[in-house]
Amino acid sequence: MDLEEAYRILELEPGADEAAARDAKKTLAKVWHPDRHANDPELQKKAVKKLGDVNEAFKVLRDAKFPPRKPAARSAPAAAPAPAAAPPPKPRPKVSDAEMAAKLASLAPKPPEPPKAPRRVRWWLLAIVAALLGGGAYIAVTRLGGAKKPEHEPRPHDPWAGDRTPPPKEIPKETPKEPNEPAADAIALGATEAEVRDAFGEPRHKDVFGEWRYGRSSIQFEDGRVVGWAVRDDSIRMRVDVRDPAAALRARAAGTFTIGAAIDEVVALQGTPDRIDAAFRHWYYGRAHVELDEQDRVSGWWPPSGDGLRVRRR
Repeated sequence: MDLEEAYRILELEPGADEAAARDAKKTLAKVWHPDRHANDPELQKKAVKKLGDVNEAFKVLRDAKFPPRKPAARSAPAAAPAPAAAPPPKPRPKVSDAEMAAKLASLAPKPPEPPKAPRRVRWWLLAIVAALLGGGAYIAVTRLGGAKKPEHEPRPHDPWAGDRTPPPKEIPKETPKEPNEPAADAIALGATEAEVRDAFGEPRHKDVFGEWRYGRSSIQFEDGRVVGWAVRDDSIRMRVDVRDPAAALRARAAGTFTIGAAIDEVVALQGTPDRIDAAFRHWYYGRAHVELDEQDRVSGWWPPSGDGLRVRRR
């Protein structure tokens, strides 16, 4: 085994010293120790051969006393190429005397421009503008800011022509409207839940206080009977039946009702209320409402003026 092959087996560069060779031998001995490959017989045989080659390679280098690597002979540096000869300078173009004079004249500083004379003010133009502004201001004050003239100026008094003033127009007095008759298919006060369900179907919501909601409107129940409502759209149709026709006829003849009137008198004059609040016993007609006592008689109203109610004070 020569030195080159010994360095190759120990995986060293040629000329490595003794310390590097010992470290390489120790490392390769750990890798190729036969005991590490006891489970693989083929690999164990290869490890025995590898370990023998490592020991022999180290012995060859030790017998040769670990010779250092000889440096390669240095070759003489090549001579630098001679620098190229510089090209001869180009001759400058000749400039004529006229071109030189023009160039010097362009570089000379320019004299400052004389100040411009101020423009003369045309007084006649200012006078016209002032006249136009004054006329516009006069028109604005007299036409826009002044008092408006009456549409019909009074004519001078003519004793022979008589009074030409037209008589004032009479404003017709508003007659109270008769209450609208409820629809025949409307649900009456005191109807049962089954009657309401047959007329309007199932409500969209029921609450724990006995209120059924249809659209924006609602119906109140107590013990399974209709005791109130709030009509805010066309989802429901309600009515109040007159129980005493004689009282209704008296109320229609009188045209008003007052404190102590029966509910039939109110229905005869006002019709079916938009809303009945059973808890406070208030019957609403628009923004006003009638207050009832326990015997269903009128105990008051709000506002005091009536606001559309056919009421009278005693």
